[in-house]
Amino acid sequence: MKRAGRTLTCLLTAACLATAAVAEEEAQPPRRTRDPDRSQPAGARPRYGFSAFGGFRALRIDSRLFDANEAEFGLTEDDFRSGRWGFELDYALLPMLEILVGFDSGQAETHGRYLDLVYEDGSEIDHSARLSMTDYTIGVRVRPFQLGRASPYVVFGVARTSYDYSEQGEFVNFENFDIYYDELGERLSLTGFFAGAGFDFAVVRMPYGRRLDVFGEFRYSRSEGQHRDEFADFGDLGVARVGARFGFRVRF
Repeated sequence: MKRAGRTLTCLLTAACLATAAVAEEEAQPPRRTRDPDRSQPAGARPRYGFSAFGGFRALRIDSRLFDANEAEFGLTEDDFRSGRWGFELDYALLPMLEILVGFDSGQAETHGRYLDLVYEDGSEIDHSARLSMTDYTIGVRVRPFQLGRASPYVVFGVARTSYDYSEQGEFVNFENFDIYYDELGERLSLTGFFAGAGFDFAVVRMPYGRRLDVFGEFRYSRSEGQHRDEFADFGDLGVARVGARFGFRVRF
């Protein structure tokens, strides 16, 4: 009888210990799973970026119109070099890949003269030309690696270009050599592409990866189309742009 009592006591003690162990194990969340009650930090990394920049660009223009202007007035592509300014917005799909949309504009005006003709008193026959171009771009930026505060990248995409060219001043009627004042111009849209490379350098770092960068970028663009309006007879038009951009970029 005493043996049976001891046996029953041992069984009851083992059952109590096993029940306590199971209850303690169930009270804790499973390993390698996220605790649903634990709050996650907001903004783990920045997704958006805004850039503003200035710079310069040089042109290479393939056109019978500009060939004629060089022969008659001494105007070349170098006369249409200009500053540039604009902005971009981007969204980071991945840490290394960003989608961007942008705006890039520049304008130049130059003066020329008829190389082989002058007034009877020897004064020059004045002539001027103005070229304004604005690129609306969409593309991608790829960041292959990061070096401390510096982040090099490559960028490429497509561009829709608003092209506005005009000439004004004194023209010569070569049938009777009368001199008259006139204004000629054309506005058209060109389609093309762009590609470039640059790097960001973080000057201010903020919580959750937010940062203020300065950047420099080399970019090449080319667009093609057809002359129109008063210059429609000159046919094909191709405009290549090359230059640099410098500015700041905010990531948030």
